[in-house]
Formats: sequence, structure tokens, C-alpha cells
Amino acid sequence: MTDVLIDENVKLSTRKEQASQLNIDIEKNTTLESIEQEIVIKLENGMRELKGILNEINSLEFELN
Repeated sequence: MTDVLIDENVKLSTRKEQASQLNIDIEKNTTLESIEQEIVIKLENGMRELKGILNEINSLEFELN
């Protein structure tokens, strides 16, 4: 049981650090699940933005050729 609690605390600390790196605001009592959901949302949005940028680059390259 203690190992499970330690593992959860490590996961929570890791996710809080990742959230911080992604500029996600978290409250003191935010759950691991809600932090993970916010991280997924942020990463999905970032991937969509990146795809849009790559599409623009491809479009410009096509126009130049």
C-alpha cells in the first residue's frame, strides 16, 4: 500500500512539473487525472498548430515550384 501511495505521489509530482513546463495553471488540490487531461489538451492543441504551420510551409513550397 505504501508503494502505491509513493508511486502516485511521484506521478503527481511529475505531472505537475510537466504542467508547469506547458504553462498550465494548477491548484494545490488538483487531481492527477485533471492535470493529465489538461496536459493532453495542451499537447493536442500544439500538434494542431504545428500541423497548420507545416501545411502553410508545404503550400508556400508548392507555390514556389
